[in-house]
Amino acid sequence: MAHSTDTQTLSAEEQEKILIGFNEVWKREKKDKKINQTEVAEAMGMKQASFSQYLSGVTPISMRFLIRVCNVLKVPPQDIYPPISELLPNRRHSTVKWKSSDTENEFNDVLIYNPSIEWTSIVVDKPITWKLVNGDIMRAPEGATLACLDITEDGQWSWNKKLKADNFVVHTKGSTEWNVVNRLHYERLVEANEISKAFILMGVRLL
Repeated sequence: MAHSTDTQTLSAEEQEKILIGFNEVWKREKKDKKINQTEVAEAMGMKQASFSQYLSGVTPISMRFLIRVCNVLKVPPQDIYPPISELLPNRRHSTVKWKSSDTENEFNDVLIYNPSIEWTSIVVDKPITWKLVNGDIMRAPEGATLACLDITEDGQWSWNKKLKADNFVVHTKGSTEWNVVNRLHYERLVEANEISKAFILMGVRLL
């Protein structure tokens, strides 16, 4: 039987076993923690009716939902389904706790990624400045490192396709330098066939 991926629903057999485990864990946790569906649903960014549909089996349980609900309940996924590690042998997950614009409310999402992805690092030997889509100016100072993900890995980092990358590191034809551009600028360069090489910018590390 082929294993499910992090973005697909699980097989009927897996669904049945996980649904049983989910309901058992939910009954235990709501009693021990004195919580209700509305509270957990809100922490997950969904409505109580949607959460209830997962509990009842109306909505198929995805790997992302399973890990997210375990993050909120603060229980290991193995409590719901012990063989869960075998379902995603080439995936790891990291808890997303906050949005950068909100320090008060925990986000309680999960980032699922392939740990075998190779990162490319580009050392900034002279300052790089670029403009975000919203007009804000960003700057990578001399000595910083650009953490880049190859364009061909798009989708291996599960949020890329959902959110789209915001910034790219590009080498344009005829240039001898790497530059950082926002998504709209990148799309224009692609349309004009001016890119020699490009990476998704995942972060700037200050050394």
